[in-house]
Amino acid sequence: MAFKDYYAVLGVAPDAPHELIRLAYRRLARQYHPDINREAGAEERFKAINEAHDVLADAARRAAYDQMRQQVQASPALKSATRRTFDEWLAGFSSLRDRARDLASRDTLRDFFTDAGLAGRTGRAARGEDQRAPLRLGIEEMARGAHRECTVRLDGADGPPLEKRVKVRIPAGITPGKRIRLAGMGAAGEPAGDLFLQVELEPHPHFVLDGRDVLLSLPLAPWEAALGAALQVPTPLGPVQLKIPAGTPSGKRLRLRGRGLPGHPAGDLLVDIQIQLPPALTPEARAFYEDMALSLPFNPRESFADGS
Repeated sequence: MAFKDYYAVLGVAPDAPHELIRLAYRRLARQYHPDINREAGAEERFKAINEAHDVLADAARRAAYDQMRQQVQASPALKSATRRTFDEWLAGFSSLRDRARDLASRDTLRDFFTDAGLAGRTGRAARGEDQRAPLRLGIEEMARGAHRECTVRLDGADGPPLEKRVKVRIPAGITPGKRIRLAGMGAAGEPAGDLFLQVELEPHPHFVLDGRDVLLSLPLAPWEAALGAALQVPTPLGPVQLKIPAGTPSGKRLRLRGRGLPGHPAGDLLVDIQIQLPPALTPEARAFYEDMALSLPFNPRESFADGS
């Protein structure tokens, strides 16, 4: 057998979480332990179960194995590779894990692909394919920038999607539709391909993005709009003080320059005023409105009488 499907050995799906892999291993190890199971072939099965668990229980080894598995599914040449080649790949992980626990195993993967006959006419393995995945960001992350570790889902070759854990530096002022390139984090090869993360906007409960401008609907009480107020309002870059001029009508738009997404030029925060009336649910509230109606000679439909 040239290549072992460790997921099949443990009877789990390729996207199984770590805890499920651990439980499957413990169950099978008890079932086929040589001290318990005296049937022919039990000892070999027990060794295979341990070998599969050693690879899949380690995040770095599993990630590299998943890359190799993807290549095996896509290439008939790898399916006929010698057992010696696969064993050498597996043995090589002992030293690799000590030196790096991420995907620093690409050199070992390259050796496997080359030994399996995938080297090109120049004697080098083919460059790995570039891969793409969405990256959903909130407006605050886009405005401030961030360093983030996240899991992305990649299309598997003739198989289920693969998950990959990556670290991403998000530049301040990035906008939806832009791409972030992670060099060497794509499909395995010589050299490995790149991973491109396409930025998508995560919906926000208060902000709406318009280019680099950010829109905010700001509710005001009638007395705040009539008398004026100084309020603290949220922005993608943090809260700021906003002065509401006396007599501000509903629908008025106020602009805070430079408080949108950073850039050249930076976007603005556009604040749309929405006056909200307190409900008249009590006798006291109704009396207040009735007194206001008598005290204020105000007709909002006065222009109708002029015919204009």
